[in-house]
This record gives sequence, C-alpha cells and structure tokens, in this order.
Amino acid sequence: MIKAREDLGVYPKGTYTKIKQRAQFSVKRILELEVSLDHDLLAFVETVRQSLPKSLRKYIHDGMTSYDTEEPALSLQLLRAARIILEDMNLLVTTLRMLASDHAWTYCMAFTHIQYAKVTTLGWRFVGYLEFMERSQTNLLFITDQLKLTKCSGAVGNYATIDPELEARVCDILGLGVRPAATQIVHRDVIARFMGELAIISANLEKIATDIRLMSHSAVAEVMEPFKKTQKGSSAMPHKKNPITSERVCGQARLTRAYAHASVENIATWFERDISQSSVERVILPDATAIVDYQLQKMNGLLSRMTIRRERMAENINSALGLYASEEVKLMLCGQGFDPEEVYALIQRCAFTALKERRHFKAVLLGAKLPRRRKTIGKLIDRRMLNACFDFKKPLRKNLPRAYRRMSIDTSLALTPNC
Repeated sequence: MIKAREDLGVYPKGTYTKIKQRAQFSVKRILELEVSLDHDLLAFVETVRQSLPKSLRKYIHDGMTSYDTEEPALSLQLLRAARIILEDMNLLVTTLRMLASDHAWTYCMAFTHIQYAKVTTLGWRFVGYLEFMERSQTNLLFITDQLKLTKCSGAVGNYATIDPELEARVCDILGLGVRPAATQIVHRDVIARFMGELAIISANLEKIATDIRLMSHSAVAEVMEPFKKTQKGSSAMPHKKNPITSERVCGQARLTRAYAHASVENIATWFERDISQSSVERVILPDATAIVDYQLQKMNGLLSRMTIRRERMAENINSALGLYASEEVKLMLCGQGFDPEEVYALIQRCAFTALKERRHFKAVLLGAKLPRRRKTIGKLIDRRMLNACFDFKKPLRKNLPRAYRRMSIDTSLALTPNC
C-alpha cells in the first residue's frame, strides 16, 4: 500500500524505502500487544509502528482495514500452496502414466460389487486413475485463477478511503488482480470452491488407496505396499504387512471433506463482515492444503515402490472359474436364436453351480440343458464358438490399444503379458 501510494504521488518519494529499511517486528512483542488489544493484525501494525520514527508512523495502515492486508496475503498464501500441490500432482500423474504403460497387458480380474466381473488389465485401471487426476489438475488451475483476484477497498469495500486506482496498483505490485466487487472481505464462495476441489483431489486419492487396500487383501494378494527390512507390521502378529499408507490416505480424506463442508458454511457471513469465517479458516486452510500435499507425496511414493504380483493376478483369473465369460456366452447363445430369458436363467444357474461346486463354468455349461431341449449345450452349439467366449485376451487386444492412445499411453514398452 505504501509503495502504491508513493507510485501514484500520494506519498513523498522515498517513503517506501525509508520504511522498508527501518521497520521491524518481533513475534514476542506482537503476542504481548495482542493480550491487551485482543486483535492480532493491530498487534502486528502497532509493533511495526513502534519500530519507526514518529515522522513515518502515520503511513502505516493508513485508511486501511485489517482485511485490506489479510485478503491479498491470503491469496498469495493459497496460490503458493496450490503451486506446491500442482507440482506434486504432476509427479503423481507421471507415475500413473508410467504404470499404465508398463502394465498395459498385465491381465487381472475386475470386480463390481466386490464380485467377479470381467478380466481387465492393470494398466487400464491405472488409466482410470490418471484420467481423474488430470481432470483435478485442470480444475485446480481454474480455481487458482479465481484466487488471484482480491480486494483492497477499505472498511466495507466501498472505496470511501481507498480509491480503485490505488487498489489496482496494490494488486499489480503483488502480482494479483482486482475482484470486481467485494465487501470488507472477498465473498467466501471462492475459498469454498478451492476447498471443494482439495476435497475432491483427496477423495480421488482415497479411491486409489482403497483399490490398493483391496488388492493387498490376503485373499487377493496382488499388490503389496513398500515394506522396509526393519519395518514391523503388527505388534502382536509378526507375519503382517499392513497397508498403512493407503489406510492413512483414506482416513485423511475424511478430514478434507469435513473442511470443505466448513468452508461452505463460511459463505454466509453477516452483512459486510463478521469474524465467524476467519476463525474457521485459520484451522482449515493450512490443514487442508498440508494434508492434500502429504497425501499426494505418500501416494506417489507408494505407487512408485509397491510390489505388483503379476503371477498372482493370473492365478486370480483362473480362480474365477471362467465366470468372467458369462456375458459373452449369453450373447453367443442369443445370437444362435435361443430365447434370451431362458439363456439368462440357464447361465445364472450354471454360474451358481460352478461357484458352489468349484467347477469351471464352461464344464458346467457343456452338460446343461435349456428348457424344452433334449440335448445339452455341448451338443447344440459349435464347441469353438463356446471356447471363443472364454478368450478374454482377443477383444482386449483388439479394442484397448485405441483407448490407450486416447489417453496418450505408450504401450510399446509394456511388460510381457502375464497370461
């Protein structure tokens, strides 16, 4: 503000330099003054004033309200935090892209409702993560453009003591922009949008962490978090390798969601200003930005160093007993002219039998009969057509390359297929 007023000829030349050279403050003195003033910003202002000769004191906080200082400062803090978060998001996106490329043809079971669904690839699962993380990057960049707009327009924002030209110069010096309209504070929907996007980034990381937790389940055992030689998984059970990092990421996402909710509650301040919003922001803004960046760093480290057990993924496909082909069998039989309702009932019955008796789905099908049919399925259809239904690699090899290219995934250096 002092530099801006000097630039506009309001203050004498050299005022800014003199104050910059002489102004001092100490946290100890600020805390002492805050005891009596009960106002943190004024305690800071008074500490600076007391360090200056009387001839310069009048220029400090001249015609300003607290949030003419705090709003631009908050914008700068949040922009810096956002840059750090975006840098770590870039690292995670790079890791996800590498994993998607490496495991483009690492086949694994996909699940819906935690039940066997179809065979997919681990690379395609990573592509899903990559897609929503890149979208979060784009959204966060958009929101940071909004954070650049701030205010410095006096006690209730009506320019009674600070004119728009001075406000524009202050913002220009700070590398910020002027918000078209504000009261004593910037309307808190801007902060709520930022906090909401942080919560979404956090929830996206929770999604990845949740999948890792499920894949590291003892009954699945397809991945394992990094585990140091000196690390201990359980104080009671030495055999444990607990997925503590992904569990931690999931737990912290609950905090960011709560902070986003608190930020939305901050929007409804009374008239031009009250203190309900700032008392909340002092907790949620540093916490949420630190948590999300911590999650990003932990997730990137986890994904970069985790053990991926490709042979176990192949075993789990085999343990699905061919049930992943139920839709293909259904389509094939319907294409042969059989009644769709009868086909569905037949396949469902055979699938349940396969699970109960731990027999391969195809073997059960071959011996099954449709209603009003004397012959078994094995006698009614070409065996080659049925076998083709269980070849999950052919359609994936045909169609997934185009989908990978859509996300700019290079599959030329992919690992050898595990099935």
